[in-house]
Amino acid sequence: MPLIKVDLNRKVFAKKGQELSDAIHEGLVTGLGIEDNDIFHVFTPHDEEEIIFSADYDNRDRRDLITIQIIMVKMFSEKAKKSALKDITRNIINIGIRRDDILICMLENPQGNWSLGEKEV
Repeated sequence: MPLIKVDLNRKVFAKKGQELSDAIHEGLVTGLGIEDNDIFHVFTPHDEEEIIFSADYDNRDRRDLITIQIIMVKMFSEKAKKSALKDITRNIINIGIRRDDILICMLENPQGNWSLGEKEV
């Protein structure tokens, strides 16, 4: 049950929010093999001046940064994680987002750190 947190420009969210959600989810389904109905995405739209980033770090041409945090139980192989990252990136590019504007971070923690209300994960 990955929890997805996305920070992005308010204008990008208005134009591409649902497409981004679909692109991320599809990459998790194909890359990690999660269930199709396992969707928990939180989008936080920001005004331009609220997202501060290095436009040219690592020889990139960043213009409108989108950060994606994928918080998940530590249970996936390195191969699956790399596949998911590649699939998500490809899917996002396919909806018209520039490669240089994508920043994804996977964060893993133990199963005991999760709860679905009263039900343990």
